[in-house]
Amino acid sequence: MKIPFIGLDRHFRRHENLFLKLAKETWSTGRVIDGATVGKFETYLSELSGRRYCVSLGSCTDALKIALQCAGVKHGDEVIVTAYSFAATVSAIVAMGARPVFVDIDPSSFLMLTEEIECKITPRTKAIMIVHLFGSNVSMHKIVELSAKYSLGIIEDAAQSFCSDLRSLTSQAPNSTYCISFSPTKNLPAFSNAGALLTNDKSSADLALALRQYGKNREKEFCVPGMNSRLPTHEAAFLLSRVKNLKEWENRRTEIARYYRKGLADIFDLQLPIDNSASSWHKFVLKTNQRDQLHHFLSSHGIETQFHYNYLLADLPFINNQRLSETFPAAQDAKRQCLSLPIYAELENDEVDFIISMIRQFFEERGGQ
Repeated sequence: MKIPFIGLDRHFRRHENLFLKLAKETWSTGRVIDGATVGKFETYLSELSGRRYCVSLGSCTDALKIALQCAGVKHGDEVIVTAYSFAATVSAIVAMGARPVFVDIDPSSFLMLTEEIECKITPRTKAIMIVHLFGSNVSMHKIVELSAKYSLGIIEDAAQSFCSDLRSLTSQAPNSTYCISFSPTKNLPAFSNAGALLTNDKSSADLALALRQYGKNREKEFCVPGMNSRLPTHEAAFLLSRVKNLKEWENRRTEIARYYRKGLADIFDLQLPIDNSASSWHKFVLKTNQRDQLHHFLSSHGIETQFHYNYLLADLPFINNQRLSETFPAAQDAKRQCLSLPIYAELENDEVDFIISMIRQFFEERGGQ
């Protein structure tokens, strides 16, 4: 049995007729960029999230860069961020010429320890970038308090947390800039990179609109140095057509997560994800001291797994950080121990059973139960 980590090919086959129909409809108009469907998708996301403005973009990474610019982050400023996330999180900060200041994570949820943020704030701190990781979400209450107390911008990297109940997440910090990904691995996948920025601030929305199209504003004037980061019309059509399936897919991932938790609950050297009813289960991440061995064992039986993540952001070669004496112990453990299992709506029950049985066999052979 071969079980891929990502099931985008299965997703395409399940919706193939719809995709081909939408592609023909959008391409035949000749408006392959900036077609009417892009605006419709932005309006839908705005309504779903409760945010006044939505600006679709070419990626979530671009959304993060633009969000930092909207927060006024400039060269030499500091941005507080988790030590444990995908590299794009910190790449956006470095691209602005800013300095990331890292915070360790909770060893169970993998989310930033919000109680450690305040001690990292200095006169050069300009913003806090929160990462909602693996489908779980950071509680924003403390972040909002710190933002008001120190006049800091809030950027939410929600690349992995898009869900049908988006309003309940975006309402926690209404003054934040909320950044979403629709890349092919995400909960609502496009077939190329895609993202969006959500905000309640008109000036931020206007700046984002200009920046995504070479710096051109609503009056068609080139007012700032911009980029090319626009959502293709056919991708907007693909995404809009499948938003209605979000809850169904979330329910299926939640069901798979429960299967995993039940089937693996009694294994000694295995930490399972927190049973979080609010998670959208973008990832199902295990922790074990035998991570590499388990990864190779499952691969030998046709099961693809991935490391999320086997590095710290502070250790990336392009980080020039002066606080190198900090060790981030929980994040260090995570980078050595974390292994992600397949979890997507198209995964069949017999495949989930096979994955569970192979993991149990691995630990049984090593006396780990």
